Amino acid sequence: MVERWNPRLLEDRLIKPRLLSRSSTSVVYAMWDTVLDKEVVLKSYSASWSPQPALDKRGKQSNLLTVLSGSSYNSRPDRSYFFKETGLLEVLCNSKIVPPLLGIMPEHLVIIMDYVEGEAFSKKLLDVDKKALSEELSERLSPRDKEVKKNTLRERLLEHLVEFYNQTEDLSAKATRALIHEKKTEYTLRRYSVLSSGIGLRSLEEEDTRLRHYLLKLVYGGSEEFKLGHPEFYGVGNIPKNPDERKALWNVAKKEIKKYLLSKNIDFHDFVEKFKGLYGEIVSGEDNGSGKLRALSLVEQLEQKKLRIVHGDFGPHNVLYDPEKLGTILDFNECRVGYPHIDVSLALFNLYSNPRESRVPRLVEYFWNKQEGVKKAYPSFPDFLAGCIATRVMQSIRIASRNMDYESADVERFTEGHPAFEGYSSTKERDVRFKYDRIISLEETIPFYTIGDGNALLSGAHKARKEKLNEFLEMVRHLIHSTYIMPPLERYRGKGAEVLGRG
Repeated sequence: MVERWNPRLLEDRLIKPRLLSRSSTSVVYAMWDTVLDKEVVLKSYSASWSPQPALDKRGKQSNLLTVLSGSSYNSRPDRSYFFKETGLLEVLCNSKIVPPLLGIMPEHLVIIMDYVEGEAFSKKLLDVDKKALSEELSERLSPRDKEVKKNTLRERLLEHLVEFYNQTEDLSAKATRALIHEKKTEYTLRRYSVLSSGIGLRSLEEEDTRLRHYLLKLVYGGSEEFKLGHPEFYGVGNIPKNPDERKALWNVAKKEIKKYLLSKNIDFHDFVEKFKGLYGEIVSGEDNGSGKLRALSLVEQLEQKKLRIVHGDFGPHNVLYDPEKLGTILDFNECRVGYPHIDVSLALFNLYSNPRESRVPRLVEYFWNKQEGVKKAYPSFPDFLAGCIATRVMQSIRIASRNMDYESADVERFTEGHPAFEGYSSTKERDVRFKYDRIISLEETIPFYTIGDGNALLSGAHKARKEKLNEFLEMVRHLIHSTYIMPPLERYRGKGAEVLGRG
């Protein structure tokens, strides 16, 4: 049974905090449990209770992007993330691929779990990259051996997603029944919470706000032309310390970004509405009888099981490797009802940032063939692949806009030990390459699936869906090139540039 420990008892019971990770919403520590006499993991969503608050503070920001980053270590706790994660952990507490839940503290938004030994898949993939670049000839992997080893790991990672979907099948069915029963407006459906944990669909308002924020952040953080034209929005000296003043300045900046886009013949409101519409038709549209796609309503998507419980942040960084059996899946705070394309594209997004390879869609097919529920809901693989490509583009925009937010210390932490960054002679070079990596990914994705080898893999997709996908990709290409969201890359191509992000 899950204990709801008294905070004072918890402070006496857990000692020796060791920081494992941090994000804009939570902090994770390994700590010694003096009662159980073993190491456990503590995840805190609250800045008001932390064993070592000093570890959680970020450095000074020289731009306005943190205004859009949601909760921070000094803001109010994000209760929705906490209750989503605890709700799912309690439901899956007997699962073999979820870490055992030892206790929760709702008053302080703290989760205690078993400490599970093991390296993440991201570390195993990185080790393969390092061996491929080893200076020791006896240890160096040939390009063929490297890809064989990495593909084995990639397939193994996707097997974890197959099993996670198997184990959440009943929960997905429960979510579907609850949402269909609510049959009201689309907006009401989007706001409905299936469980007390809050695992439901994101509201239409939140989905819209997120996309708008990502696009605005992308232009603000990535457009060299906009930066040169609006220096008043950049630099430590121009950014107010007062949160209200920063917010007011950001509101001014947003208006200027929209004016800037309009000067490039991009009406921001129209762009967002069209972008969302195309995405919906690509992922879940069906033939209306005349050869055109009709976007399904949410009720229809739920009835056809096109929507299900998804992890929301699945990838090699959140799955522990075990050579004997399936490892442990971590971090469920993004769990929600959504499209399976989200988890598949995130898994492969984190495995590759260079998509000019047929292995990417082949791995999608590997998953599609193994997950019977997904295969039944999406019986055409080329159509499912088209949805994964569109979702991958959406994720690229999200992560690219987020990467613009990182300070040099954050970039150093994310790139430490990665062979792709060994050739960069300065922090500035490393920062630029890291922050623009996802833009480069988008640049390479578009021709691969429109005129390159990837285009042939979509030959079996519905004609209208393929046309919509090409239009969707063209919108992204136009945004990137019109606003000059590209760095002078020739200055930043170091020793490891060719392998950046492939593991």
